Amino acid sequence: MPDNSKTTVVTFDDKGGITGQLSGSAITSSASVGWPGGLTTANASSLTTLTFSDKITVEIDENMLEGASSRPGSNGSLFWFNTAQPDGPEVPYRNNYVVTSPDTLPRLQSVPGIIRTGSYCGDFAYGVMVPFEEIASTQESVTNSLYRMPSTGEPPTIISQWDSPSEDRAFSRTSACSPDGRFLYNIFGQAAGFRDKSRQDAIRLVRIDTETGSREVKTIDVGDKHVQFSEPGTLTLLWDQLFWIDKAGSVYSIAVNDDSLVIQDNWKIPYLGKLHRANVSDNIVVAIQHDEVPTYTEYDLLTGNTVRGPVEISWLPGILSDHEPSSVLSVSRVDR
Repeated sequence: MPDNSKTTVVTFDDKGGITGQLSGSAITSSASVGWPGGLTTANASSLTTLTFSDKITVEIDENMLEGASSRPGSNGSLFWFNTAQPDGPEVPYRNNYVVTSPDTLPRLQSVPGIIRTGSYCGDFAYGVMVPFEEIASTQESVTNSLYRMPSTGEPPTIISQWDSPSEDRAFSRTSACSPDGRFLYNIFGQAAGFRDKSRQDAIRLVRIDTETGSREVKTIDVGDKHVQFSEPGTLTLLWDQLFWIDKAGSVYSIAVNDDSLVIQDNWKIPYLGKLHRANVSDNIVVAIQHDEVPTYTEYDLLTGNTVRGPVEISWLPGILSDHEPSSVLSVSRVDR
């Protein structure tokens, strides 16, 4: 990254007026997650939780954010980073992470290997970890470990382990949670299957029990759809429907309790140009597009009906042009 690179979070009201800015040293794949009353965001040197009355910061030293997940309905979040081996090759490869909670101060902790998918469900955060050495090797299978990661500073613990093909990939960096926090949902498949429609015969819905670590695996009926990787922060469970949004703005779902998992093409974010970003927060789709006139719009996840906007955010091109090349990396919604 250029020396003058930075990560900037801009907050604005429902009329599009800027209400605040927070800048810090740049980090690859930066993200912010919103929840009722505030948001949590990261740059290379700090992870910050902002509310309407408070600011809590924990110092970090990272250069790549791997994923970010908010705890449904509360001001909790999980951020994890591709820390690698900053202390030398003799120290095992690791991912650092921070769990934030309204009840405890955030702490920087770590797990060995790479967290392929993570989420904050119920009282704990969870991550599915794979050893870096196994990913980098030519072996046909890798060991997956489900970690439980408390927000209280206690060390992470392994709940269960299983083997999977080395070419398996999680459909989304963040897993979806059941309302009671008992189950994690994600889609797994061969990496080539998410790129090549002709190789999508082994894309599977995986449900993980967060108490026992047991897994339930079902094959998805792709039909004539081309299942691409989910946009970050859009995999969401609403009742028995697992929703996601692809890079083209199409909103898909499957009924997780059905025996035949047929993909439903529900609706598409309208007027979405090439320069856009979407997210899902509390079952509301939030989207920014800035091809021409930059706008922010909210849609109902289930129906696609517009619930707010489009709100013009004419200041966005000026902020992006301050440090070229720049892009919008994430968008989130905060309710008072």
